[in-house]
Amino acid sequence: RKPNPFRKERKGLSRDVERVLSSVEAFNDPSKTLDSLFTNILGLSYVDPTLDRCFTAHEWLSSADVYRSHNNAAALHDFGQVESMRSKYTPLVAGAIHLLCRVETKPTLVFTLKELSNCRYQSEANSTLVSKFLEGLTPKVRCNACSKNSVNDL
Repeated sequence: RKPNPFRKERKGLSRDVERVLSSVEAFNDPSKTLDSLFTNILGLSYVDPTLDRCFTAHEWLSSADVYRSHNNAAALHDFGQVESMRSKYTPLVAGAIHLLCRVETKPTLVFTLKELSNCRYQSEANSTLVSKFLEGLTPKVRCNACSKNSVNDL
């Protein structure tokens, strides 16, 4: 029997997909995984003259975003089931995008700092609120209160 030259490629492809699926499952945060897919898909460079692969990859991301938005409302009723479905759907999206946009060269990836900047903004807003509160106190009470302790108490 003549050996199939595509069989070896198929084994390598399934090994790559397994690696992607296990990485997404090990990360254990479907929402951040989708955010990083959204952030980095535009930075991928691959040959697609008809834009079919690009269109399909963005359709996968679009459906994942719709699914995530719908499930955020449903999570109020049954959070466990929603998280279970999300943890199964996100690796599929990552695997599909990997298959569609797979390249041999390493792309430059961008890691978002949005959550960190949101935290910093919230902390600054809390500090400003406490400072304004302390300004309204009498000087005697203000001397006994420390701004840092007040922020920690909030």
